[in-house]
Amino acid sequence: MDPRLRRCVTRCILELSRGKFTDFCEEFDYIVVDLPSIIYGLNRPEAFIVNLGLAQQLGQLRARFILVLDYSRDKHRLLAEKRLRVIRELGVEYILSSDKPAEIKAAETVSELRKRGYSAVVLSRDYDPLLIVDDMLQPVGAKFAWIVRHIKIDRECLSSKCKFDLNVSSMCQG
Repeated sequence: MDPRLRRCVTRCILELSRGKFTDFCEEFDYIVVDLPSIIYGLNRPEAFIVNLGLAQQLGQLRARFILVLDYSRDKHRLLAEKRLRVIRELGVEYILSSDKPAEIKAAETVSELRKRGYSAVVLSRDYDPLLIVDDMLQPVGAKFAWIVRHIKIDRECLSSKCKFDLNVSSMCQG
């Protein structure tokens, strides 16, 4: 996302609620995880995947998870392949995004799930999903993915304060 657009979008964010990630897992049928953004900066990124997979296997979380991995470039494919071994072993659902950034694919997936009548939400550190869906979950703080805030974009604010072409494909390139 263009840095100027990001500054504008941040002024149009409304925080709906804040709490433990596990609490939000009870509110939604699906949580679609923009995996690259969530595990970025974690000391042990595989631990997030393992904890999520095990909690889901044990039935401790109501929501089903779909992990979206960036598969668009060679360097992304190498990282994705490393993560896929663990994801497959745990039986967690995943999508390889080969034609667009993972955060955009995650938002499109949520949009499709909602059209089919499911309650679904994106979990991402990026604001890009808000260009497609109205709300999302975002980790609070740089090092944690377990405390999150449920945020919403104020579209009226966005249209009045942001003088950008809000065409997702033009601003979310690679």
